[in-house]
Amino acid sequence: MNKQRILTILSLFFLLALLGPTRTFAFSTQCDILFDDFSNSFSFFTTYTTRNADWSIQDGTLTVSNKTEGKVALADRSFSPEAPFSVDIDLVDISGGSDNYVGLYVYTDGDVLFDVDGVTTDGMEVIVYPNSGRVYFYYWDVLEGNWRSQGPYEISGVLSSFGLTFKDDKVIFRQNGQDTDIEIEGDFNGFDLVLDRMWIEASGDSISASFDNLCARTYVPQSTGNGSSSTTGGFSLPSSKAIYPVSPAATPSTSGTKSDINPFGLGAVAAGGQTMDLLVALPAYTSPVDIFLVLVTNLAPDEIFLFDASNNIQSLSQGVFVWKSGVQSPINETIFSGLPTSLFGPGASFKFMLFVVPANDMTFEAYDAWATQIVLGGGEETGNGSQTSGGQGTGGGSSSGTGGETSSTSTLKGKITGNVDKIMAILPSLTGFYDQLSGILDGATSDSDIVTISPKDISPLNLPSTITVDINFGSGYTLKNGSVLAGTARLVLTNVHMGDTGMGADFSLTANHITMDGSEVLDGSSSGTLSLTMSSSGSRNLSGNIVLTGLRVNGQPLQGKINIQGTNITDLSKGLFEQITLTPQNVSYGDFTITSGSVTIQRPSAANMKVSLDLSTSEGPIDLDLNIAYSESGGYVISTLSAGTVMGYGVEVYGLNYNSSVCKDYPIGGTIGISKDGETGVIGFTNSCDGTYSYTE
Repeated sequence: MNKQRILTILSLFFLLALLGPTRTFAFSTQCDILFDDFSNSFSFFTTYTTRNADWSIQDGTLTVSNKTEGKVALADRSFSPEAPFSVDIDLVDISGGSDNYVGLYVYTDGDVLFDVDGVTTDGMEVIVYPNSGRVYFYYWDVLEGNWRSQGPYEISGVLSSFGLTFKDDKVIFRQNGQDTDIEIEGDFNGFDLVLDRMWIEASGDSISASFDNLCARTYVPQSTGNGSSSTTGGFSLPSSKAIYPVSPAATPSTSGTKSDINPFGLGAVAAGGQTMDLLVALPAYTSPVDIFLVLVTNLAPDEIFLFDASNNIQSLSQGVFVWKSGVQSPINETIFSGLPTSLFGPGASFKFMLFVVPANDMTFEAYDAWATQIVLGGGEETGNGSQTSGGQGTGGGSSSGTGGETSSTSTLKGKITGNVDKIMAILPSLTGFYDQLSGILDGATSDSDIVTISPKDISPLNLPSTITVDINFGSGYTLKNGSVLAGTARLVLTNVHMGDTGMGADFSLTANHITMDGSEVLDGSSSGTLSLTMSSSGSRNLSGNIVLTGLRVNGQPLQGKINIQGTNITDLSKGLFEQITLTPQNVSYGDFTITSGSVTIQRPSAANMKVSLDLSTSEGPIDLDLNIAYSESGGYVISTLSAGTVMGYGVEVYGLNYNSSVCKDYPIGGTIGISKDGETGVIGFTNSCDGTYSYTE
């Protein structure tokens, strides 16, 4: 194993360890029933009803203080698990009196009730006294109208999170993401269908407490403190940190001990072939485990990627994504197969790692880890026409500094490189203009010479029905880069409204010959309407349209209509939503027209967005499914989920990497494979940041 591989694996171990026990449930992809990281005040106060204290969102945590004397502070929300579940919440801080406590209460508002020791009850509450190490179960006696309890039970060690596991015959107390041997028996049959409410609680003298990462996930059976196993045979649970480097192989091998097996199968590339597979196989374990599948590649050198449960690639910077959760049986799965290595070019390296930890144990104090690496050989055409050794391409001819064609260039190559050259030429001016324009609009409140808002003082508690925004560059406004903008624009919002059921407005935009360095960039008008409404179930839905009439962008007419429909808009400040669908109707730009179809966008988390294009255009259909993985550094990586078509060409995108902090105008990595009529070409990007690219046939 070379030094670079050791450093890579050790750096990954370090990153995972940093996430260890004090923030056990910061990983939303595990929380398949419910996850709340308390990052947004608007979302919190539209989801929860609070009582008996000051509840607020501070620095990404839920904070409670100033509790009413003699009362329990409550944050009440809906909760419908619909499956056996475990629920946990991080306790970040607690201060005040020595006998302060925190708790979780899960119950039903309905008529279906449960039985505990002959008492008819509606749910179960756990109360934890962190300072004295005591735990109680409380349950409401529906017939007598008072609280019953069991306890105290003693706990030890640091309490970083607490919670409950609900089963048909018992409720189990959880500490730091693990079931304990503290439990209360009863008849809870059918609980997963009737439970519908949850309280977060805090009480005690002068209490101040902070919570984070409320996580409910489908219940995974696990070993408790006695270390018993549910089956015989198979690998034992990890008890230490064990690393097993393995050589690239075409197929996995699962015979022998942990140090004997090779869980990876890479297909033909392992023997120098032209295609790559990823097969993963593991023997059974004696108890349930969680498995993480990791990828590191020099195509995106600043990122570490993990495969999620749907085999999509996610960035580690956005959290730890579990590939297999709570599994015990043998695994034999194909992640992908037949991937042409020509898409990546020579020197591209792929390091795959597999981590196995006990189920629900996110401390990474013990794991089994296997790692393998493949480095591609072969040759590709570069900007100066050179060819590396061991050529794997079949195309001849040379490429200019930006991929331009020569007399020996194929028809496909000429068409592709010609279009790419045009795109590369205009990217800097596009990004420069929109960056500067965004900066001006963002600074509207401080740049009164450019932007005027009427009325001047606007309060969300008393919104005016009409709001006007005027932008006036006059005869010349010099940007930071020396370019000069001129012209005026007016945005008018009418029928502005906000209430308990939602908010919305109609809008119209009129631009009057806005130019940049003498060239027209925007002129004409558009209008539309947008509304955000709250359904009876509590979800927020978006609807509206944009009508483009006589608008000119960069001198070309932009016309048509786009309808907008969005469901379950979960977090406005972060742009998170279940799905938004854009439906264009005869939208034309210059000579190009989108006649019909849809663009569907899904962004359930800040780490990931999926975009599906199904469009009919004047140049042919577009059918493309894209995955966009975001990083904390502000970059993002685009890949196709499957082979797509764009106006008669087959298109596949692999790891197209953008990061404006590294290169403002151009991609810094990744490839785009394009095929037509039996010909295939691959465009490759590096972090040279000068608009050059390679072309491989």
